[in-house]
Amino acid sequence: MKFEVVDTKGREIKVTPENLDDLWHLYNIIRPGDLVFGYTLRRLSERQDVSRSRKKEVMRVRLGIRVEGVEFHEFSSTLRVKGRIEYGLDEGLGKYHTISVRVGDEITIIKEEWLEEDLKRLRDAERASKRPRAIFVSLDDSEATVAVLTQRSIEMIGEAYRHGTKDTEWGEKEFYGEVLSMLDNVYEGNNPIIIVGPGVAKEGFIKFLREKRPEVKFKTVDTAHAGIPGIREAINRGLIEEIVKEERVCFEMKKVEDYMAGILRGDLIAYGKENVLKALDYGAVEELLITDELARTEEGIEIIKKAESYRARVTIISTTHEGGIRLRGFGGIMAKLRFPI
Repeated sequence: MKFEVVDTKGREIKVTPENLDDLWHLYNIIRPGDLVFGYTLRRLSERQDVSRSRKKEVMRVRLGIRVEGVEFHEFSSTLRVKGRIEYGLDEGLGKYHTISVRVGDEITIIKEEWLEEDLKRLRDAERASKRPRAIFVSLDDSEATVAVLTQRSIEMIGEAYRHGTKDTEWGEKEFYGEVLSMLDNVYEGNNPIIIVGPGVAKEGFIKFLREKRPEVKFKTVDTAHAGIPGIREAINRGLIEEIVKEERVCFEMKKVEDYMAGILRGDLIAYGKENVLKALDYGAVEELLITDELARTEEGIEIIKKAESYRARVTIISTTHEGGIRLRGFGGIMAKLRFPI
């Protein structure tokens, strides 16, 4: 992510997404009521000199729209910002329009007040764009999963299955070869590689990898499960924190896991809107977790502003991963308290 603060008051920030993760970050930053400027194609009214052919001219114009909704379309790599036109062509003022933002498109976001969490997300995205993505190989005796850790989720690259039984070598080389092929497709020479799985089940692939790719460096982690559950286990238990601690999805998943463990221990944690709002009124909130879904509502924005006014740390948790889904089950909001209420 590239961004630049345009005005001295810090209300206007120019941003350029450099990858799909950056579009996802912008999806969590842009909210109803913001003013967004961007280039778009707009079909203009008929001009007198072309009226006989009854054609309308399509031009690339820069519009400013007051945001009413934002949609993130992962499969088309597009962020759609919807709202009424406030700046641009006179004939379009007040009409609804959608600005489609893709990787490389520059837009300007103007807010009455930037939340500290939004500014932190921009800074994190800028740093993340310079880091290689971590690759997971999660396997047991019969199946394997290769996945890449993005800022928004654990993205599965593919799966492989071993044919035969664990007591025979039939299919072993083909199985490991298929796993290595998937790894080669995403490895760029400097990615951290983490191999996870139960017990000695992964040792066969480790030996195979050392023979075929002796230059590749990797870390191994013992987990009770293979596949995506094994990767989640490694992240939630903090087993690879030194490798992925700066990745947003790991930070969010670990944060929710810590809160869940805190509830079981009897720590000072409130959850659900009613309890958290009560704690905010008392100035008791030290840290706030809130889902992206709730944070995009008017109510959620007011909760975040109130928390920041009491100098509480705020983290917006994405519902695209397991941590956010679990937080949603607790009303979409949790808070760590400074003192009991």
